[in-house]
Amino acid sequence: MPPALPAPNHALSGASDGARAPLACAPVAQRGTARAIGLEVAIGLHLVALAALLALHSAHPVVPPDAAVQMVFEPTPPAPLKALPPPPVMPATPDAVALPAVPQPAPDLPPAPVWHHLRALPIAPRAPAHAQPAQPAHRTPGTSSAVPDTHRTANPMPETAPSTSQATPVAPPHMTAPACDAASAPYPASARVLHEQGVVRVGLTVQPGGAVTHAHVTDSSGYDDLDDAALAAARTLTCRNTGTVSADVTLPVRFTLH
Repeated sequence: MPPALPAPNHALSGASDGARAPLACAPVAQRGTARAIGLEVAIGLHLVALAALLALHSAHPVVPPDAAVQMVFEPTPPAPLKALPPPPVMPATPDAVALPAVPQPAPDLPPAPVWHHLRALPIAPRAPAHAQPAQPAHRTPGTSSAVPDTHRTANPMPETAPSTSQATPVAPPHMTAPACDAASAPYPASARVLHEQGVVRVGLTVQPGGAVTHAHVTDSSGYDDLDDAALAAARTLTCRNTGTVSADVTLPVRFTLH
């Protein structure tokens, strides 16, 4: 603690200013000395505290911390890989051999139907209503009035027994049997695609002079398109009939694909 300052002496108040100057500076000097002493005391206390701490530290030696233990887990080694079997060896694919081009055969066009030239049986001219019936003619043994044909004979007239009242007159010797020229008919496209074949027999009515006035199918081929083609071609035929009456002629029309 700083020393107590002396009480001012009021007896000196009457002294002169020159005598009071040294007395006024004395308290200031004392205050500076007190501060210096306090500072030294504080420093000394700090030094004592520091020495005490050092002594305490030396009395209890510092124990080094235990070494940290680090656990390392080693990975489990993988199981050994089994050797894979070698891949199967595929047989070598032979190179593709180019086959020679096979020429396509030209499509065979169906032949035109063949009209067979036939001759019909001679038909005796019809007797007028007012004419007297002629006597039946006697046939010579071994002869026939029908003209044979290699394919088919025209429809013969049914033979009837002669009667005393009326008989069929015999054709004059100069009259020839009606006949038609062979003609070709177009093969129907639908029948060609469906491979339809057959024979159509067409009946014709030939007037004197050769005109065909009627045509009909007497024996069908089984296919409507073949029958229609045969009828259409039969109506355009050129026929011959030197007689004086109409005659019936039957023609076969054959449709064949080769």
